[in-house]
Amino acid sequence: MPVIVRGVTRRGDFGIDGTDAIIEFDGMSKYSGGSATVDPSAVRRALLEEKARQSDLEDAGKETARVVWADLDHPSVIKAKVDRAIARAGLRRRSA
Repeated sequence: MPVIVRGVTRRGDFGIDGTDAIIEFDGMSKYSGGSATVDPSAVRRALLEEKARQSDLEDAGKETARVVWADLDHPSVIKAKVDRAIARAGLRRRSA
């Protein structure tokens, strides 16, 4: 589900067919680079890149359901997050 915004290709982790909603999985490995030690500058860079990508996806009309590891034990929580993102996407589309 690539989206091109201001000449940059952005992708959500999972697109939801037939909607403008996406699922983003927020793991922690991107903040540590997969190593046991955490480089504060790498954390800042990862956060800034994530925020820029999120903003670009929103500018392209996408609504996001953010899922974390703990949610995987609670499918109803994931479903509720996805349902809310789909509803927001529908509202955005109708108001455009």
